[in-house]
Amino acid sequence: MEKIVLSYKQNFFSFEFAALDYAQPARIQYTYKMKGVDKNWVVSGKRRYASYTNIGPGEYVFQVRGTNSDGLWSKNTKSIMMTISPPYWQTWWFKLTGILIVLMVLYVLHHIRVQKLLAIERLRVRIASDLHDDIGSALTRISITSEQMQTTSDHGKIHTFSKTIGDISRDIISTMSDIIWSIDARNDTLTELVDRMHDFTHNAFAMGNIKVGFVQKGMEKKKKIPVNYRQNIFYIYKEVINNIVKHSEATEVKIKLLNQDSHFVMELSDNGKGFDPEKVLGGNGLRNIRMRAGRLKADINITVDKGVTVTLKMKKL
Repeated sequence: MEKIVLSYKQNFFSFEFAALDYAQPARIQYTYKMKGVDKNWVVSGKRRYASYTNIGPGEYVFQVRGTNSDGLWSKNTKSIMMTISPPYWQTWWFKLTGILIVLMVLYVLHHIRVQKLLAIERLRVRIASDLHDDIGSALTRISITSEQMQTTSDHGKIHTFSKTIGDISRDIISTMSDIIWSIDARNDTLTELVDRMHDFTHNAFAMGNIKVGFVQKGMEKKKKIPVNYRQNIFYIYKEVINNIVKHSEATEVKIKLLNQDSHFVMELSDNGKGFDPEKVLGGNGLRNIRMRAGRLKADINITVDKGVTVTLKMKKL
């Protein structure tokens, strides 16, 4: 059986046929049928052609037969197989590719959603840990100091204990303020981070005679940053500034925030008395700084030379 292959664009076609009886060709009649299109045989009479329009992709068999000059139908049927190829968007491989792409997109969306949920869960755990460590420890100190104050009648000690309770209470308020700020989605821009740093620096050095130089480059104000970046960068900054205020006896502090090329660098240096690394490196403050730098996958470097310089370096914000 002959076979003809056409593209989906070649779906308008016709057949011409003729019987091999030359005695009286005008008396020959024909009938034809396209399997898959015609339900029954189509009587063509003496017309020797068949036309089809707008035939869809698929496989068909065109059949035709005729009579002789005496009007007797021939037992032989001429058949031609036809295949009309579908457009590429109807092919099995295209449909399979489409299904795979949809499944991949769904997987990616699911993965993103899971990662966001895990990030929220990790944030909740960190907040709970911070509240437990900072607030819990502070409340314990308040409780112990309060009990000590109740067991003495010495006015000097009572004054000292009450001052300690006041200082701890202010620390709790500050810690709670920082936690609330860090989880507020409205603060997810570099502007909010830099403004928070400026405010904290002003308040920290307000009572001292310390000259502060603040340099920033490449800090795109409206750029959003992840909450864990914002939180840990600010907490490192706050820890270093607090150490300068409490221990350095410095007269000048230089602060640099550089978000250029492929890195973000935060550098804080003072001209104070410095410290002995062997005695201080095990303290909670520096341990917290290193812990938070680890969360940021950042490098932290502490240099003691006529003062202290703390440098945080990580990928660009």
